[in-house]
Amino acid sequence: MTDLAERPLVDVDAANPRIEPTTRPHSASIELPGRVALAMLCGAAGLIHFVMVPAHAQEATIDGVLFVAAGWAQVALAVWLVVRPTRVALLTTIAVNAVFVGAWAMSRTSGLPYGAHPWVKETASFADLATVGFEVALIVLAVLLLWRPGLTSGWSESQRVLSSIVPVAIVAITTAVLLAPSTAVHAHGAGEAAGHTHGSATAAVDPGFAALVNGQDNEGMAHSHGPDVALTAEEQAKLDEELSWNQTLQDSFPTLASAKAAGYTEAGPFAPGLGLHMLPPIAKLAVGTGDGALDTPAEVQSAFLIYDGIEPGSKLAGFMYMAYGSTAEPQGFAGPNDHWHFHTNTCVVNKNGKIESPLGADRSATQEQCDRFGGTLIVNTGYMVHVWNVPGYENPDGMFGNLTPKITCPDGSYSVIPDAEIGYVRTLCPV
Repeated sequence: MTDLAERPLVDVDAANPRIEPTTRPHSASIELPGRVALAMLCGAAGLIHFVMVPAHAQEATIDGVLFVAAGWAQVALAVWLVVRPTRVALLTTIAVNAVFVGAWAMSRTSGLPYGAHPWVKETASFADLATVGFEVALIVLAVLLLWRPGLTSGWSESQRVLSSIVPVAIVAITTAVLLAPSTAVHAHGAGEAAGHTHGSATAAVDPGFAALVNGQDNEGMAHSHGPDVALTAEEQAKLDEELSWNQTLQDSFPTLASAKAAGYTEAGPFAPGLGLHMLPPIAKLAVGTGDGALDTPAEVQSAFLIYDGIEPGSKLAGFMYMAYGSTAEPQGFAGPNDHWHFHTNTCVVNKNGKIESPLGADRSATQEQCDRFGGTLIVNTGYMVHVWNVPGYENPDGMFGNLTPKITCPDGSYSVIPDAEIGYVRTLCPV
């Protein structure tokens, strides 16, 4: 005998004496609009999971496997919901997607206990939010259809036409996710599950910069990411004010020579895409209220200075802000577009009062490698953000992007020397 739970949800034919009425006399079959909506929500979430597989697999095998499993599970559920939307199918859909939503929420609040960066909180991107939005909508719709399987049975023709907006919207959102720069970023090669590669419009054009982005972001960094969003008038006004405060730095330190004369010191070697970072004097580093917001001129002007080369005449190209010892992403600048990140397992050496990164500031090192230089392995550097708003160096990939295509080696390339040759050098470009 077929289990009742495995029977499709159908109307009971009260005129047929051979069929006993169920305890839910108003239950009805799930009609086409409901089936389509369920299947498309589930399938769209599965498709996005598949797109993210290469990125997560490169970061950690377990992450790739789990994303594959999630994708196949949701595609299988989508087929089941179209072909035979039984009560068991709906209950399974609710349970499976509730697990996915719960795992996503955990990854954004405390971090997951496995993968390349255990217990590191991730920052939500457009792809993440779209996927979890589909899953939450799927759960809600499945619960409604469990309660009222005939939800759409009495709809008029106009209501059915109007409901066609739902699949169109799902397709539109999914397409937007697949085309979004943050998805190319995500489908990259490093996690923001603590280190997702940030995509680049230039990376698609220049293979050298693309290789730099993917290679650099695979090296133990956790990056916030996501497409820039439109700011409110209030946010834009506040951001404009904050950015205007670093004009003092642009006026005072236009060249590397001027920064050194004021007591700024080199913090690691020059690298294409990143430039040469100059550490502010201690007095400037001490500035800050500790609330994570850059809301005073003094705080904004305490930035690291970034130059486009190592020669005295090298020009100021951007800024970097640090939130030392931070375990949560700082409030930072006004609006949601300042994408803070941190580095893990960074080897640093205090050499005659100068901070050196003999293995590269953006490369994940082992204790054994760091010991060769008598350095200290920094497990977590704390959050930092780059700001590329100096005229002539505006970053086409976003003002707060981690890397910028505007900074190259002297020959115009993005080439870097092998890790084994780094040691104490002033530039990672081949010489």
